[in-house]
Amino acid sequence: MENVFSFKKILIQNLGYGENNAIHCAALAKICTTDERTIQAVVLSSRIQGIPILSSDHGYFLPGPEEGHLECKRFIAAQTSRAKTSFASINAAKSFLEGAFIDGDV
Repeated sequence: MENVFSFKKILIQNLGYGENNAIHCAALAKICTTDERTIQAVVLSSRIQGIPILSSDHGYFLPGPEEGHLECKRFIAAQTSRAKTSFASINAAKSFLEGAFIDGDV
């Protein structure tokens, strides 16, 4: 993978403040002259470092000056819901491995 750090500055500079200024991953990839997976990796790396890059159906964005708290709350709710779904899927696979799943249970 290309150097994630070389894209971080460009990515952050091109993120808008507030969901109404969100930018899609494909557009960021074009601006950074890279692919969407690299953009996703840069976003993840930035989030791990504490940069509050939010996302919605409209794309990536930074919390807005006025709506930032509400945008963060919506983002947290959406990510929490996703995590719960992921854990349910993981638990189903674990149950199968532990033999709790019986062929006729579906």
